[in-house]
Amino acid sequence: MPCTGLQDPSGRSHGNPAVVERMNTTYSHDMTVAPLPRRRTTGVSLTLLLVVLTGCPANQPAADSPVRAQRDAVDTVDPDRMSPLDLRRNLVQNTITPLEDRTEALGRNLDKVARFLRLGDSQSARAFFPDTVECLLPQSPVQASRSLRLGISEGTWSAPEGAQTTRLPAKSVVAHLNALADSTASLDEFRIQVVSADPGAEDALTGILKIRVLGSRSDGGLEWLRARVRYRAIPETPLGDFWKLHTWRVEHVQRMRSTRPLFSEVSREAGVRSTASNPGEERMGQRFEGAAVGDVNGDQRLDLVTVSPQGAHLYIQTPEGTFIDEAESAGILHPVKTQTSGVPLLVDYDNDGDPDLFVAGTGPFALFENETLPGGPPQFVDRTRASGIDVSGWTYSAAAGDVNGDGLLDLYATSYHDWPWVLPDSWAQATNGTNNRLLVQGPGGTFRDQAAEWGVQGGRWSFSAQFGDVDGDADLDLFVANDYGSGSTLYRNTGTRFEDVGRQTGAWDRSGGMGVSLGDPDNDGDLDIHVTNMSSSAAQRIFGRLSAEELADTPYFQNLAAGNALFINAGDGTWKNEAKSRGPLNAGWAWGGGFVDLDNDGWEDVHAPNGFMSGQTEHDT
Repeated sequence: MPCTGLQDPSGRSHGNPAVVERMNTTYSHDMTVAPLPRRRTTGVSLTLLLVVLTGCPANQPAADSPVRAQRDAVDTVDPDRMSPLDLRRNLVQNTITPLEDRTEALGRNLDKVARFLRLGDSQSARAFFPDTVECLLPQSPVQASRSLRLGISEGTWSAPEGAQTTRLPAKSVVAHLNALADSTASLDEFRIQVVSADPGAEDALTGILKIRVLGSRSDGGLEWLRARVRYRAIPETPLGDFWKLHTWRVEHVQRMRSTRPLFSEVSREAGVRSTASNPGEERMGQRFEGAAVGDVNGDQRLDLVTVSPQGAHLYIQTPEGTFIDEAESAGILHPVKTQTSGVPLLVDYDNDGDPDLFVAGTGPFALFENETLPGGPPQFVDRTRASGIDVSGWTYSAAAGDVNGDGLLDLYATSYHDWPWVLPDSWAQATNGTNNRLLVQGPGGTFRDQAAEWGVQGGRWSFSAQFGDVDGDADLDLFVANDYGSGSTLYRNTGTRFEDVGRQTGAWDRSGGMGVSLGDPDNDGDLDIHVTNMSSSAAQRIFGRLSAEELADTPYFQNLAAGNALFINAGDGTWKNEAKSRGPLNAGWAWGGGFVDLDNDGWEDVHAPNGFMSGQTEHDT
């Protein structure tokens, strides 16, 4: 039955781009996708626990409710008489939930340690260690001496096989951590995260921690440092809200540095900075779901369009490389009335050689014809009603392409739903999304929604889509990324209809699909598919506590937090997900992104924006 009643906890926003260097070649296609959609705020650990093991991510029933009484009674029922669902609920209530509560408490303590180290407060950091600690530490700082690409060098250290720990004063461990924090001239990030936590004697937790340091160097470059530590922690209070780390065994350290900045934030200097609201505000109304790039006025310079409920921005590039917002004078200041923000596409729908503007969003769509005169200021004319584009959707991404080979561009808009006022009917196999739209162009620049006729109406909480000729038969196929485990899938174009061939060809992923990009990561001349999904250490930790038998009837749940997918085209009409062997391509709470050749070496790399609102801890996701 449908799951209802999930809480929507507030939190803070965070996230950093994750750039994964991959060997790739540039592949040019005529599609534009603007996928920077929104995401639910529920904590990953809590949601997956309830979904996987109890079948419903609902709030706890009231103490006097029949449902609560029935669940409490599970503890007293003979296990041999329990149903599989009751057994999983019992496992959650009596084993996994208490263990996760303790793990989260330890995680909050580690957040404090990292915060004190960022502030240079060694004394407060030492409070989380006993007087002496079982230690294994590197004998000297790890040097980044091996040259990679993009001006990046790397160095690693691993604990010698069979190396034993020794008891050292707590100040030695803190000094080691301080050395990590002091490896940069300006510290941007210092995180200590629980990867695994297993129960032990004296209420101890043992497992693996992950340390990540990011900062700027005095020469303008960057410094990254990652470390893996085996730990043993014991609670100091009955409630388990204060822990001390009795074992600190460093097993691996990776240090990377660049001699120059890889990217520089220049939006303010370029004239394209726009301040958005706090993502915790209602409907997150000032966010921007994407951007469109094209030469609007024919001056051979790329311009930029973004859209929000407060209005559009048409940034026209000047000869100096800066931008001037000319949305109001161009006639597109308020293109749509949308509840969050608009998804812009710059596409030449009328085949007159200049880019027109299509805007979708969570509300009415709009279409503007570009009537800019040579050498004149940008000018657009609203063709929404005349073209038949005056339809609506819950859209966070759109794509354009000629689906029927008639020489006219058609438009595909994915459609989600009114989250969080409408929740999915399943957090792992949702089917109650809204219908996607395929606006097929006819004579005179008019459009008609033919998604149902072409078999791509969906209804599966769709986030993103992209066209491309993935099978080399000279027509455009379609890949759609769907959220809530409803199956991101490939549609093959048969000429008059799209056929869902994802499952049978291997280009199918039951996960939280956010974005999709087509490219050629192996340079073999055919298109491969990158899909951004969510990756979560907390979720993987939970799954690691389940036996193969307990996961046997729900194997697809593990995909919900497994990270991004990379489907490699075998050339015979089939695909294989090689994300783990070629990556892994984990990028946290990932969104759009895709293939781009960052270093101009002829091989495409992968960019994956990430981050969202956390739960109760600072770095939940």
